[in-house]
Amino acid sequence: MTVSVFWQDYLTFGLLQRYLAERLPSWAVIAASAGMFWSGHALLLEHFSPAHPVASLAILALGVVLAALRVRLRTLHVLLALHLSFYFVFVG
Repeated sequence: MTVSVFWQDYLTFGLLQRYLAERLPSWAVIAASAGMFWSGHALLLEHFSPAHPVASLAILALGVVLAALRVRLRTLHVLLALHLSFYFVFVG
């Protein structure tokens, strides 16, 4: 699962967010990255689908926090630590 979290963060907050940052303002980058993070979880993991509103909103909030931290810190290290911590505390 650690590898999965790494790739999620690298693709969403690394590659996608860097690409979007070249073309959009920060607020739009955060919204788009968080939306992509949420949609991946909502579509692939039934527990985070809109049928479970608390879990769905929690993963959206985590996406916003991670995207905002990426814009502010410009590194993935803190994001990986937070995402892995969230996973191991709440899921693992």
